[in-house]
Amino acid sequence: MNEALFNIFADAIVDGRIVPLVEVIESCVGIQASTHSGERPYVCTICNKSYKTSSLRTAHMDTHIEGKTFKCEMCGKSLQTRACYRNHVKRHLEQRNHECPVCGKKFFQKCTLRVHLKMVHRLSGDMLDV
Repeated sequence: MNEALFNIFADAIVDGRIVPLVEVIESCVGIQASTHSGERPYVCTICNKSYKTSSLRTAHMDTHIEGKTFKCEMCGKSLQTRACYRNHVKRHLEQRNHECPVCGKKFFQKCTLRVHLKMVHRLSGDMLDV
């Protein structure tokens, strides 16, 4: 292989600096591995509850802030978390993006579709991966 061509793929630019591609890949694999390992390194500084990702911890920490709410501009309802707010807005917009592959019924949330598949169509295991 041509050395110049090899060098194009040997390094990556991360935060404005050149990093060996091997380090970038190892970093990404490490993040994925920690997510699947059961490791919970992100700890709430208020109640010490731990989470697999920083975004889950952030969503949890929002619940500790008294008076912090996400107000729906369509109806004025205040919701305590970003996730609740997003799901609430989907209902206004009728965004049912999760469709049952068996009967075609649509749902707002993937978890609701999975419950439907289990209860209505009696599916289990890998058949729930939608």
